[in-house]
Amino acid sequence: MLSDHALNRMLQRKIRVIDVLTSILNGEILENYKNDPRGESCLILGYSDGKPVHTVCGFRSEYVKMG
Repeated sequence: MLSDHALNRMLQRKIRVIDVLTSILNGEILENYKNDPRGESCLILGYSDGKPVHTVCGFRSEYVKMG
């Protein structure tokens, strides 16, 4: 699930959904945010078409939230 914030940033930066998904699948976790007040999350760095894409993923009981 993509947050409104993530969608707005993607539009501003001309990043496609496939870029985010590809970067998560081939990326690595740079930081874990276990004590984030919004819930546990992590920062992932991956690449899509050779370009770096940073994504923050939050873990929810039913789904993973990106953004």
